[in-house]
Amino acid sequence: VRELLGANGKDIKIVSKIDTLEGVQQYENILKHSDSCIFVRNELQWELAAEKLMLAQKWVIESANAAAKPIMMQS
Repeated sequence: VRELLGANGKDIKIVSKIDTLEGVQQYENILKHSDSCIFVRNELQWELAAEKLMLAQKWVIESANAAAKPIMMQS
């Protein structure tokens, strides 16, 4: 997206929505290329067991904090 926007989009913030299992699996790469992320628990509950969903949520928050990027949780 940043490449497509070029110099005109340098001030635009990219917020990625994580709402699938594939998004969780690719989260580190997504976080690297985003300014912040939204973690959508109610969509992921259909793809992950409750205990795995909680572990994924904890990992996503810790990763975002380590990268100093905002993370939003949506239920």
